[in-house]
Amino acid sequence: MIRRIAEFLRGRKQQQFQLKNPYRMLPSDDGGETYRMECILCRQEGNVMGAFQHALNCPAARLERNSERRG
Repeated sequence: MIRRIAEFLRGRKQQQFQLKNPYRMLPSDDGGETYRMECILCRQEGNVMGAFQHALNCPAARLERNSERRG
């Protein structure tokens, strides 16, 4: 029982981390000199230096919009 609760809490913590940091860095096709970002939830790609655009129904996009509204 305690093991199930610990696994549940660990999974919840990992899910919250992925919503706050949903990006992974991938090397570009130029031999790894530059990198691009990819959202692990919606699989949209973007530039490291530019503004990132998520898919319309991506949970990470909703989280970012809510955090911008709060201040």
